Amino acid sequence: MAISLTHYQILKLLKSRGELPQGGRILEIGKANWYGDAPPSVVDAELPNDADGFLVAEAVYLKLCGEFENLRAIDSDPAAVASMNGSVDLDLNILEWPECDRRHNLVINHGTAEHVFNIANVFKVMHDACEVGGLMIHEAPFTGWTSHGFYTLQPTLFYDLARENGYEMVLVATEHLRSRTYQEWPSHEAILEAKYRDQLPDHSMLFVAMRKTKEEPFRIPTQGIYSGAASQFEAAMWSELR
Repeated sequence: MAISLTHYQILKLLKSRGELPQGGRILEIGKANWYGDAPPSVVDAELPNDADGFLVAEAVYLKLCGEFENLRAIDSDPAAVASMNGSVDLDLNILEWPECDRRHNLVINHGTAEHVFNIANVFKVMHDACEVGGLMIHEAPFTGWTSHGFYTLQPTLFYDLARENGYEMVLVATEHLRSRTYQEWPSHEAILEAKYRDQLPDHSMLFVAMRKTKEEPFRIPTQGIYSGAASQFEAAMWSELR
């Protein structure tokens, strides 16, 4: 999985707002490398253009998160697992992570979840691995990305997930990697209105940062439109956008 230039810019935004944890323990859901849409020197002037993508991704964390105590990844790809000490070779379809370490203050899904058939388990693993006050970051295909993975993910998934588990929604943005642009959204309703007005680009991604606020077992959400949690506007857009 990869960190693109656009992804990097949003991470920088989180840091500038004091939202990105500094130091501590980082867990990647899918070992990240550099997407390659900009030279590695964007991250660190000392990195050559042919720098290993895994090393560039680690340089991103050093620049934005400072000296971290530990960096681990869950990944079943042998090349990714071999690239870093402390990686966990785990099939994310499996319902439990033996000896799960709950002390990570930053848990990042760099576009892995959509490739896992048992996608709900990805969210459970992240919840279980994140400490209270820690940040969970997701990046996933939203519009387009035909056959990129098993799923494209919708905003309602993240808003309903946050509501059910008491997460604080820190930042939601859509990314367009081809134009290297992103748009931050203040609410679910704002995204729906933009879609209704045909203002969302095709081939876009969602970037979502959520803070875990309490230590409770993971709860699988019911979609707000069916649980009665959706606002009047969300319900109207649910009908209009079918």
